[in-house]
Amino acid sequence: MKTIPFDTTEGFDIAQWASLSDVLQDLPDAKWEIVIRKPVRTTAQNSALHLYCEWLAVKFNENHFLFTEHYFGKEFEREWDADMVKNSLFKRVLKAQCGKTSTAKATTKEISDVVDYLEKNLSLKMGIDIAFPDRWRLEEENLQSSK
Repeated sequence: MKTIPFDTTEGFDIAQWASLSDVLQDLPDAKWEIVIRKPVRTTAQNSALHLYCEWLAVKFNENHFLFTEHYFGKEFEREWDADMVKNSLFKRVLKAQCGKTSTAKATTKEISDVVDYLEKNLSLKMGIDIAFPDRWRLEEENLQSSK
């Protein structure tokens, strides 16, 4: 079986269809199976997501935006951490926007859409302006943490 990868992250364009058509014509008696997979979050995007959650937790705590929970009819407040940001904020938006409860099952676009939503709303409503880490910032963070 021959595998021919096509990157459809940005859509499947005419040139890719032409290329696929050429391959199919070269092997007229072959059986073909077309499998369409949506790209799930990448390893780099996962690392960036965890770093982003850490940064948000620090910023929430610096600005005294405490996490509030209710137990036994009483309200308890505590500081944020990265897991709380991911589970109580990021995943809630992911579920509301995409119907998914797991970041591992989200596509790269869905992760980006949630980040865009959070960046916009946190900036406008809470004055928190933190950009999602890009590849260069990730490399810099890794260098600093290894020293």
